[in-house]
Amino acid sequence: MKKTIKLNPPNSIEHQLMKTCELTNQVRQDTMQDLENIGEDFKHLFLVIQSVQRNYQALLDQNQQLQNLLLNLVKDCYCWQGNRCQNCQKILQALAKNPTNLDSESTEKYQDIVTQLRKRN
Repeated sequence: MKKTIKLNPPNSIEHQLMKTCELTNQVRQDTMQDLENIGEDFKHLFLVIQSVQRNYQALLDQNQQLQNLLLNLVKDCYCWQGNRCQNCQKILQALAKNPTNLDSESTEKYQDIVTQLRKRN
C-alpha cells in the first residue's frame, strides 16, 4: 500500500494560527524587556534627581552662608546705617542685585503656578 504524506499549505489556518502565536509571544517578550528597561531608566533618573537635589541644597546653604557673612561684615563695620562706607555700600548693592530677592508680584505668580500644578496631581 502506498503511504501518502499530506502537506499543509503555508496559508492554512493552522499555519496562520502558529505564526500569530509566535508573533504574540515575541511581542510579549519585547514588551516585558521594554518595561524592564523603562524601570531601570526610572531608577537612574531617581538617582540623578536625588543627586541634583543634594547639590542644589548644598549650593543654597553655601549662598546663605555667604550672604550672612557679607551682612555681618556690614553690621560689624565702623560705619552706621544711613551713612555707610564705600565698601559696605558695594556689599549692599551687590546683595540688592541678588536674583534670589524676587519682587512680590513674581513670587505670587510662582506660587499660583505651583498651586495649579499641584491641584492637577
